[in-house]
Amino acid sequence: MYAAVTTCPDIAFAMSTLSRFLENPGEAYWQAVKCMFCYLAGTHNHTLTYRAEQHELLGYTNTNGASQEHHHAISGYVFLIDGGTVSWMLHKQELVTLSTAEVEYVTAMHTAKECIWL
Repeated sequence: MYAAVTTCPDIAFAMSTLSRFLENPGEAYWQAVKCMFCYLAGTHNHTLTYRAEQHELLGYTNTNGASQEHHHAISGYVFLIDGGTVSWMLHKQELVTLSTAEVEYVTAMHTAKECIWL
């Protein structure tokens, strides 16, 4: 969990999905954990780099709708300054939405709030 929160935002979704099965892990769970550790071992030398004096803020957002079995959408965003990640979020939305358009609006609202703050 430490790696997903502090240094590797790219594994946040996989980590949050795997953490749901901590109480009763099965064989598929352990295979997924092994794959995640292999990924981390293979990318341990990748680093964030910042380019000189561009000061360009880029933001990306995405959501999967309510296709999960719990009917809550998974949404997230990432912001980059000069090519390096400075802020990211991935979470299960607190409310059950009625349409995919509503899911997108909720995600866009959270992303816009972070963009204004940055």
